[in-house]
Amino acid sequence: MRRFWEKPSVEDAERLRAQGWLWNSFVMIGRVSTMLALVRMTAPDLHRSFSEIAATLGTVGEVPAVERLYCGLPSVDFSRQVLSARPDALAVLPVRGVHWSDLGDPERVLTTRRRARTMPMRELIPVSISA
Repeated sequence: MRRFWEKPSVEDAERLRAQGWLWNSFVMIGRVSTMLALVRMTAPDLHRSFSEIAATLGTVGEVPAVERLYCGLPSVDFSRQVLSARPDALAVLPVRGVHWSDLGDPERVLTTRRRARTMPMRELIPVSISA
């Protein structure tokens, strides 16, 4: 993959789709070790923070250590800071016959729910998926 473009403008998205680019539905499949390696390469401070509590995992100190860690973590945009930084480490699989919606805010969830009530079941659940 040459590029992972997070949230392009509407104009850019239309142009890219017309050129045959694929839309990211954020369905990811991969080994945990691979994901951790990506985080280590692109957000080393974040990775190091988790490494520091490794000794407490599985002990009575695990819960307080994890709580302390999470309270102090900076916000990290996984798509922008990890995936966009290393498109060479990603692969894509084109999937057709499915619908996608970014459910990132409550209004989109409600709109999708209303639309789903009016759609025939065959349109909600793909009968076949082909690459």
